[in-house]
Amino acid sequence: MDLCVLPTTGADGGAWVAVAAVAAVALVLGGLLLRRGVSRRAVGTGIAALALVGVLALGSGGAASSAFADAGTSADCVSAGQAVAPSAAPTAAPTTASTVAPTTPPSVEPTTPPTDEPATVVTPLAPTAATQCGAEPLVAIPTQEGVSYAQTRDGDVLTLTASALPGFVVASGAQTVFTVDVAATERAEPPVAVPAQVATVPQSEQEGVLTLGAVDPTLIPAVAEAAAAGSLEYELSTTDRLTYGYSVLDGTGATIATGTVSAPFPTTVTYADGAYALSYANADVSAVFAEVERQLDAVEAQYPGAMVQSTRTPTDLGIRLTTSYEPGPGCETSITESTIVVIDQIAPRRDAVAPTQGGLLLAPSDSLR
Repeated sequence: MDLCVLPTTGADGGAWVAVAAVAAVALVLGGLLLRRGVSRRAVGTGIAALALVGVLALGSGGAASSAFADAGTSADCVSAGQAVAPSAAPTAAPTTASTVAPTTPPSVEPTTPPTDEPATVVTPLAPTAATQCGAEPLVAIPTQEGVSYAQTRDGDVLTLTASALPGFVVASGAQTVFTVDVAATERAEPPVAVPAQVATVPQSEQEGVLTLGAVDPTLIPAVAEAAAAGSLEYELSTTDRLTYGYSVLDGTGATIATGTVSAPFPTTVTYADGAYALSYANADVSAVFAEVERQLDAVEAQYPGAMVQSTRTPTDLGIRLTTSYEPGPGCETSITESTIVVIDQIAPRRDAVAPTQGGLLLAPSDSLR
C-alpha cells in the first residue's frame, strides 16, 4: 500500500533528525561525566535536563506530526517529496456598518409545484337595444364576469364580438357575435295640426243652448276623419266652469292689471255643421253672474279710483278639444288640449248692457248688483 503525506498537515522529516541528535549528545556527555568521577546523581540530573531540552526541541521542530493516508483514497493526497503549493488564505474585506449585508432566511423551495386551476366556462350574454323616439336605439352592453365585448359599426348595423378574459373560456357552441340594428326612428307629425286656442263667434242663444260658429269650420271635420282612419283620437268636453276676463285702467286709460274671474257652470257640448252647441240647461245663470260680480268688486277694491273693464261675453266657456296620437316607436303618446275661445270686444263694465233673462251673450253689469 502506497502512503502519501496529506499536504494540509505541514509535517516533514526534520523533527526526527533533531530527536536523534539530542539523544546522541546526551549519551556522549553522560559517558564523559562518569569517567571524570562525577556522581551518579549529578549525571542523572544532567541527563534529565538534556532530555527536557530534547523534548522542547521536538515540540518546536515536529509540532505538526506527519499525517499519512492511502494514496488511493483521496484526490488531495500527494506523494512524499512532491512540492505542495501553499494554500492562500482568503483576504477578509474590512467590515463596516454600511457594507454589512442583512441576514435573510434561506428561501424554501416548495416540495411540489403548484397546479394550474381549470378555466371558468362562461356563456356570453346578448346585448339589448331600447328604442328611442326620433333617435338611435340605446344599446346596453352586458357587464359579465370573464367576458369582454369589442364593437364595430357598418352603417346602421352595430356588431359586438364577445371574447373570454384570462382565466375564463367561452362555452362550446355559445354565440359570440351579435348584431344590432341602430337605425334612428322618426317622430311623425300630428295627422291634423290643432292650435292651442280654437276661435269661435257667438251666433245665437235660446232655451239654454249657446251656439258658437267655428272660425275655422274645417278643423273638426279633419279631426273626425283622422280619427276614423285610426291615426288619432279626439274628444269634445267641458270643464264645468265659466270664465270672464278683465282689465284695470288708471286715470289716463292705461292698463295697470289684467286677470280672470270664474264661477261653476255645468254644461255639455256637441259639434255639428260648423258650430259648437253649448248646453247649460241645468246651470243657475243668476248664481253664476252673482259670483262673477263678487269677484269683480274685490278687484275694484284692490285698485281705488281705477276703472275695471270686463269682457261682454265669457272668454272661456269651458269647452275643450283634446286630440292624441302616437308619434312613432319609442315615443310617448302626444296629447294636445285646445281651448274653445269666444272672440268679442271689450267694453267698459259700467256701460255694459244687462243680459237677457237666462242669457250668456252679454257680460255682467251693475244692473246685476
